[in-house]
Amino acid sequence: MNQLICCINKDRIEFIRKKKNLICLLVLIGIVSMVLLTTLFMPQLLEKAMSLTNILSDDTSLAEFMGKFFPQTLKESMGIFSSDVGVFYSLLVICLSFNLLPNEIESGKLILPLCAGYNKNIFFISKEITYSFLCAAPVFPIYVLYFFLGSNFLENNYNLESVIINGIVLAITEFFICCFTITLSVIYKNKYIPLVNILLFVVVLPDILSSF
Repeated sequence: MNQLICCINKDRIEFIRKKKNLICLLVLIGIVSMVLLTTLFMPQLLEKAMSLTNILSDDTSLAEFMGKFFPQTLKESMGIFSSDVGVFYSLLVICLSFNLLPNEIESGKLILPLCAGYNKNIFFISKEITYSFLCAAPVFPIYVLYFFLGSNFLENNYNLESVIINGIVLAITEFFICCFTITLSVIYKNKYIPLVNILLFVVVLPDILSSF
């Protein structure tokens, strides 16, 4: 147990020292800004563009188009936000975790700890716990932040209880994406195979998250 705690503390310091916590936070804030700003201003820009030129075909309803991609209700807008987190933030999580252990093995960083009596499984479990938790931790507060920001501008048809539940589900999803990525990086000898496999999963994930 002491070995595991020491490894978790080491990985936590490594995560913070390499500014990965800031990178995760900035990407999530960027997604919040992107979705909220496009939701607020894109319909106005489209209406102005439509008054100047027919950018949409005659059989396409502008109202349906804006309702689907730029919803003015909070619940649907948070569905778009969840989908974007499922794509862009998941890509970041995958890139941060797919080569953690392969790189440490190739560089020989594990040789001295193994010679000192550490079990190799401890390193795997530590990476799973630390990186998965730290990557997932900012998702829930940012999800709640989007709810409170969006409620000032959009029609609020979303209750706080659902926000909390879905925010936790979204954070758990990112947790397991990181877990699966690290696990596959150990199972496969080629570290790029798990990268491809988990990316294929992320392609389907937004459709699932949008139903929230």
